[in-house]
Amino acid sequence: MASDSDGPAAQNETDESRPGGSDIIVRRDLDGKLLTRAETARALGVHPKTLDRWVETGRIQSLSVGERRRFRLEDLEEGARLALEARSAEVVRMFTRESLADYLAVHPATVDRLRKRGMLPFVRLHNAVRFDPRDVDHFITRNTHKGG
Repeated sequence: MASDSDGPAAQNETDESRPGGSDIIVRRDLDGKLLTRAETARALGVHPKTLDRWVETGRIQSLSVGERRRFRLEDLEEGARLALEARSAEVVRMFTRESLADYLAVHPATVDRLRKRGMLPFVRLHNAVRFDPRDVDHFITRNTHKGG
């Protein structure tokens, strides 16, 4: 290995320090450590396939090291922000029969009648019935009448 006094050439040195005598060579980044795909996905709290999609769509940058992708530690801050945005966009809290009745200020039996008449879309999860807030908003919009 080169010492600190070897100049810029030392910054692009290769490192064969993988356990088990692996012959995989990892290049060190000029600015710091490069993370593997698995390390990056774990750090962002997403599945590695999600990370792959983000790279393909340009939402996060990666570097090619041979045929492998590596990620700069500095890029994780932007990736973490994207992960939070994606998660908040994907998570939809569903209404239960009772919570929807409270939200609409009606009796739970009214929610049952609307569901059975097909006026209020629902999702069945085994024996549980849930209502998507977007469907509820659409139901309210359809059934809002102007005064007159």
